[in-house]
Amino acid sequence: MRVFEAISAYFMRELVERVYPFLMFLFFTFSLLRSVPMEWALQKLKSLVLRVLAIIFLIGLYQDVKAQQLQSSWLSGDTNSLQIPVFGHLKGEPVAPGSMAWHSAWTDSAGDLYVFGGVSFSGSGLNPNNRLFKYSQGTWRWIGGDSLNAAFNPSVGGFNGGEPTFGPQGVASPSNQPGARYLGTYWQGPNHEFYLYGGIGMGAGGQFGLLSDLWVYKNGMWTWLSGSSSVNSMPVHGTQYQEASNNNPGSRIGAMAWSDDQGNSYVFGGQSLFGNQSDVMKWDGSNWTWIAGPSTANQPGSIALNQPAARRFAAICKTPDSTVYLHGGEQGGNSTRFGDLWTWNGSGWDHLDGAITPLASISYSGSQSPGDRSDHQLFYIDSTLYLFGGLHSINGGNSLESRADFWSWKSG
Repeated sequence: MRVFEAISAYFMRELVERVYPFLMFLFFTFSLLRSVPMEWALQKLKSLVLRVLAIIFLIGLYQDVKAQQLQSSWLSGDTNSLQIPVFGHLKGEPVAPGSMAWHSAWTDSAGDLYVFGGVSFSGSGLNPNNRLFKYSQGTWRWIGGDSLNAAFNPSVGGFNGGEPTFGPQGVASPSNQPGARYLGTYWQGPNHEFYLYGGIGMGAGGQFGLLSDLWVYKNGMWTWLSGSSSVNSMPVHGTQYQEASNNNPGSRIGAMAWSDDQGNSYVFGGQSLFGNQSDVMKWDGSNWTWIAGPSTANQPGSIALNQPAARRFAAICKTPDSTVYLHGGEQGGNSTRFGDLWTWNGSGWDHLDGAITPLASISYSGSQSPGDRSDHQLFYIDSTLYLFGGLHSINGGNSLESRADFWSWKSG
């Protein structure tokens, strides 16, 4: 910012010290019956126009950059940790959501923020919930889900609280609600609809485990679209490229997902009951289709086959032109992670950068690289792909460290 201020100050001095006097000079000169050569005057006028245009450009650029500065502001919430949620007597009343982690979040077409599920503090510990909160015009409101977290109840020999209400599959209803969960996979469709898949939490009948249900939140209602209402479901891939009503990715956590402009949804990888996956399953609104990657778990990556290795908790990003980028992720079973960068071409993956084997080192000089990461953020602004933070493997994968560095890949 100081560079822009210095340049703008320079051109303002030019305006005061050179341009304004020259304008006055031209005024008096031309008033004396064109007593100077016209060619000389035109050259000076051309120089003046270029200076004025430069001033306009620099001042405009300075104001534009200044306007884009981000300033953090504390909007709401307690300053202390481990806060219990505070509810009104009725849903829709102002609330304080309390301390939360591993939840899902999205915005609607009006710019309002929604937060669902995750683990929250209940006074005795952190437990999953299925509450839905909306933040609009500076106020949080509880609009769905149970006030109680899912917790083991010895008197019933199982879990209660945050139980799901499925309703008929494919039918939206105000009474529908997903079960309490965390580490679920979530994404948005082209019309701001919100999709939720899997995670760890509550199935039907007080069951607690890995989930395989697919939900959509649209027009203020939940719809159960696919998957089992029970927990711990095996994946069913079927025949590659052929959709079928019984195909399903199965119970998963830490998968990555996105949607295309036609409204199709894609789920990649994550941890299933068999281990980490590297398959891509496509949801077309009615059925699942296995379209890429091996169906078996824990497979290594291959540049020759354009196939990322099996992983969970990778970072994924979709650009305004619908390009999908995938980076890193956790190998599972230990502390090893990946540092490779891939892009989805519509039917398969293309490798862009980084070693496809785990335990990639960070390099801040020479051939720079962020190294292996998981649980990090990937986002895209003005033709540049950015990476922030995450967990990085150290000591040969025997331990982890949390990073706070900031990286970019810029096309061209």
